Amino acid sequence: MKEADGTRKNIMITIAACALFVLCAVLLSLFSRTSEDSANGHIRRKTIKISQEEQQYAAYQEEHPEWTKYNLLEENFDAFSAYYSSGAQMHLFDNLSDSQVLQTLGTDSTENIFSSSIVSGRKVFTLTPGEGYDTVILFIHGGGFIHNLQPAQLVFCDKLASRTGAKIYIPDYETASPTETGKYKNAYKLLENVYDNILSENKPVIVSGDSAGGGLAAGFVCYLRDTGKTLPDGTILVSPWLDISMSNPQLQEYESKDILLAPYGLIEAGRWWAGGTDTKDPMLSPLFADVSGLCPVLVFTGTDEILYQDILDYCGKLSAAGVDTVLVTGKGLYHDFALSSELPEGQKSLEIMTGFIKQCVEA
Repeated sequence: MKEADGTRKNIMITIAACALFVLCAVLLSLFSRTSEDSANGHIRRKTIKISQEEQQYAAYQEEHPEWTKYNLLEENFDAFSAYYSSGAQMHLFDNLSDSQVLQTLGTDSTENIFSSSIVSGRKVFTLTPGEGYDTVILFIHGGGFIHNLQPAQLVFCDKLASRTGAKIYIPDYETASPTETGKYKNAYKLLENVYDNILSENKPVIVSGDSAGGGLAAGFVCYLRDTGKTLPDGTILVSPWLDISMSNPQLQEYESKDILLAPYGLIEAGRWWAGGTDTKDPMLSPLFADVSGLCPVLVFTGTDEILYQDILDYCGKLSAAGVDTVLVTGKGLYHDFALSSELPEGQKSLEIMTGFIKQCVEA
């Protein structure tokens, strides 16, 4: 009997010790999270873990060779400029025709009604859900300000329209080159005119963009505030390029991880986009903008992209200014992963976007 009591006593001690260990771990986790939230201005964080092996993504990357054009060594500046001066690749999708868009979307697979119009001399594509809509999204495409609208971005917008039931406007703004610089002024004019048309529909509005388009979207929302226009109900930024001067010294820490982007080509592309304007001007690099008084912002970033630290700094700045900020971090993921709707991480991102839009509309 004494032996049984001793065994029972040892078991109870072991259970109590395990419970205490679990409790300490939970408290430590809560303390760490509280410290992190405090340091980052109470940013609401979500994490998406990578489920794809790097070699699996390599095959996907081969389907998008245009995304590798920024991976150039510093000594190749002249070759970079010469390559884009030819215009052969840079304007591959310039003045994209309606038939090309329909071919990209697949008339049998899309549920949305496609149309296009001309605003400020540029094509503006529209995807409208067949059963009507109660929200409008302005999507500003990326491409380093040197590539026009790409098929992958069109496919993403088609899926976003189907998922959210929102009407989506996609302006195909002018891009830059060594001989065509300072195009950002035309882009802002185009976006303003498109936005005015959107406001006339009297529907909730979301402004969104990816990569360079994400940075442009962030700058445009600040422009709307500064000019006294009605702000959108929310902003969605996917891997936004927030500082075209690429001046963050921490970029070098992420360059070896990034499978898509390198700073050297981006610096040059940023100069072409800016023309003679300072590349740290807030309209060009919203990382340096006053972000007070903005609408709620949802931001996506991969931990393995060179823009990661700038995006973290920007989210901290938003939160410190009292802006409702949600940061979605793709652990081990690459630039613009949230647009990859054929991957699990992209599908999860689409789900998060849908929930965010619903919250903004119902607020």
